[in-house]
Amino acid sequence: MEGCGFLPCGFLSVVFDGHLNGAGDHGFFDGKEIMIDECTYCILLNGLCKVGRIEKAEEVLANLVHNGVTPSKISYNIPMNAYCEGDVKKATLAIEQMEERGLQPNHITFNTLISKFCETGEVEQAKTWVKRMIEKDVCPTVETYNSLIHGYG
Repeated sequence: MEGCGFLPCGFLSVVFDGHLNGAGDHGFFDGKEIMIDECTYCILLNGLCKVGRIEKAEEVLANLVHNGVTPSKISYNIPMNAYCEGDVKKATLAIEQMEERGLQPNHITFNTLISKFCETGEVEQAKTWVKRMIEKDVCPTVETYNSLIHGYG
């Protein structure tokens, strides 16, 4: 691989190794140690959530934090989106966990949850989250209002 001008990265380590194998924030490719960064964790989280392996994604998110990699809003938004496909309560807990870690939920975070509540006919819950969104100085977007319109429709 290096002979072709490509340097291995954490992403390739994850792809070829299949998962983190308890390697912490390191991976191995061709016997070389490779650091796995937050971006690589997000790629792995996204893939796991897309194939319905949410429990494994939770483990990966826990490993990210445990291994000293600073999670971002994206790290939390990825599994939150998957939670909204099943357990909305877990999605609300993910927002609380974000805030405990000092991360401010963004419009994507709130819109994901608001959209799901409107989709399931829980417009009052959606309105509560819009209020919380505004209280947190996150401006509602076109998506926010579209969700509410569809919820009332």
